[in-house]
Amino acid sequence: MTATISVIIPTHKRPLLLKRAIQSVLDQTVLPSEILIIDDAGSKDSEQVVNNFNQDFVRYIHNVDGQGASSSRNLGAKLAKGEFIAFLDDDDEFKIEKIHQLNLAIAENPNVDVFYHPAEIVMVNENVSYLSKPQSFKQNDDIFTSLL
Repeated sequence: MTATISVIIPTHKRPLLLKRAIQSVLDQTVLPSEILIIDDAGSKDSEQVVNNFNQDFVRYIHNVDGQGASSSRNLGAKLAKGEFIAFLDDDDEFKIEKIHQLNLAIAENPNVDVFYHPAEIVMVNENVSYLSKPQSFKQNDDIFTSLL
């Protein structure tokens, strides 16, 4: 059985990057249950990008409190209906099997509440590329200290 996963994408006046980010989620081998685009600026261009995808599970939400990406992530987390949340910044993209791999990790680790998995970090302008280290946490773990 696959977990229900909500993908939350905060955005701020970057419709072309947003389009690429959304498409990377729609290209997954396993789709999430919903994609929430939380627009910090209330940009008509960003809203149009979302509407052009014409998918019922892709929702545009204007963050009227617009106080930056963190505020938008928090709003998305409050509105998400999935059992798990996957965050994606509007200038990033998911690899094609991200949701599938996340579902496998959830199935193999039913007592884990938070997953921090490897990410490929590519800084094009700096010509730097590396992989982050995966971790998992249980309910009473000190996540903050571990991630520092």
